[in-house]
Amino acid sequence: MPLSHPLMQPEPLRDVLARLSELSGDRWLYIASSITDITLDTPCSARTFDSREASPEERDEFDAMVEQMGLRSFLCGSQLEDIIINLKLQRADYTPQQLAAAIDYYWRHDAFIDVSTDAA
Repeated sequence: MPLSHPLMQPEPLRDVLARLSELSGDRWLYIASSITDITLDTPCSARTFDSREASPEERDEFDAMVEQMGLRSFLCGSQLEDIIINLKLQRADYTPQQLAAAIDYYWRHDAFIDVSTDAA
């Protein structure tokens, strides 16, 4: 596994979501360790390789490299797809802001948001 470029260039979450079908379900995204709130502008970097094809040593090397870069794992493609599906089931006409709130909520709580009230 070439670790010289293990991550794609960062791009706003909104751009990742716009082409989510191109991101394989198990491909993880990484964000800056300092990020405390997820918005559609949050910069995300996708992993460039399939970790199932990497040795345990290569995965450890990658994890150390990510930490040195000041990044942490965020969510993977299939989690983002699940968040969108759940949101659509609750409110077919959700707004981009509601999607951002649902993603932020899932990231913080490892649970789906309830948007059945207007407070969400």
